[in-house]
Amino acid sequence: MNHLQRLPALSPATPRSAFILDKGLAAAAETLADRREFPLSARQYDAFVAALDAPSKSRPRLERLLKTPSVLE
Repeated sequence: MNHLQRLPALSPATPRSAFILDKGLAAAAETLADRREFPLSARQYDAFVAALDAPSKSRPRLERLLKTPSVLE
């Protein structure tokens, strides 16, 4: 019996395809988190810089939350 046939035994509540997808996404996230450089074309770089320079969106609920004293204060 190969490893893929045993996957349901490792996680009986999760279908095999969901298990494989979950593990693949976790591995991809870990790989991307380790990257230090993301090469961009000039157009992609300009779009990235424009997004960084754009004014932030108003977030009234977040502002209210941050202005409310913490129970620890």
